[in-house]
Parts: sequence; structure tokens; C-alpha cells
Amino acid sequence: MVRTSGTAEGLWCNWEGGLSLKVAKLISLIEEESGAIVPLAAVFKAPTIRQVASLMLDNATFGMHIVDEAIVCLSGQTSGPNIFVSPPGTGEAAAFIRIVQQMKPYCFCGFNFIEAESRISNYADLVASIDPKGPYLSFGCSSGGNLAYHVAREIENRCRRVSDIVMIDSARKFERTPYSLEEVRRIADCFRRLRKLSS
Repeated sequence: MVRTSGTAEGLWCNWEGGLSLKVAKLISLIEEESGAIVPLAAVFKAPTIRQVASLMLDNATFGMHIVDEAIVCLSGQTSGPNIFVSPPGTGEAAAFIRIVQQMKPYCFCGFNFIEAESRISNYADLVASIDPKGPYLSFGCSSGGNLAYHVAREIENRCRRVSDIVMIDSARKFERTPYSLEEVRRIADCFRRLRKLSS
């Protein structure tokens, strides 16, 4: 009989002998299935499946600058007016590549999603690192429009000027939208299938 571990249960305590080989196999399977490269030491620091998943999100790289960095230049140019682009629901700046190709001579600086609770402040820090003076143009589509608004507000709280906020297909929300765990899993599975089809 094979014993399985719950997501919050100790992961390594159920494995006997050959632990380093099993961890290496786990890392290999993660890379094979998702393309993510997870450091060996990071996996050993995680005593539960939930913490391994969290470490994957925090430490994984895909070998592509456009996915691995928190902010990327989408237009391939660093001169011209900056437009700071917040990610849509997929969390990836690459979603805007087609739009960017049509919008020269602007320099599109795209954010990838940051997991940390301090993400709004982190995005404002990234904006300031690229353009310390402003004024700033913030852009977002769907949930990225809402994020663009909050980042712009944080920038203004720092006594900097935001000239424009462009929000496409964004909705004003007064409170969080409740989702059941089953709905979250269904949506996540949908994204996984779409990613596999596109690769």
C-alpha cells in the first residue's frame, strides 16, 4: 500500500533512504512538467508539499528573461516615453507583446506578477528604478487595470506625478469576489491545459 502525504503534512518524514536521489527525481519531474528550474537546496528547506509549491513559485526560473524578471522591456527599446504595463490575470507581461509591436516609439516596461503582499510597493519601486522623475503613464487590461490604478496611487503617495492611467476592460470592485476552492482549482487546471497546448 502506498501512503500519500497531505499538502500540510511533513513531506520528507515518509521517505526512507535515498532521500537525495528522490529529491533529485522530484526536481527533474518538476522541470519536465512545468519547465521550472528549482534549486536543490530550496526543496530540502521545505518540509511540506505546500511549502515546496511555494518555493517553486518563489525560486523557479524558466530560462527566459521575459518570464523570470519582475519587470521587462517588452518593446526592445529603452528610449522614448515609458509606459508601465501591469499584468492581466495570467500574471505575465508577455501577454502584451502584440500590442507593444503596434505602439512604437513607446518603451513598454511590463510587470510580471509578484506574489508578495508588498507587491504594490514593489511595483512602485521598480517604476522609480527605471524612471526616477516621471511623470508616469500606467496601463493595464482586465485585472491588470485595477493593479495599474493601485500602483499609480502608490506612486502619487510618494509625491510623484502620474500623467495617465489607461484601464481596458477593468471593473471597479468594492470588495473581494468570493471563490470556492473547487472554482480556484478548476480555473488553475484550465490555465495549465492552455499552457500545455501553447507549448
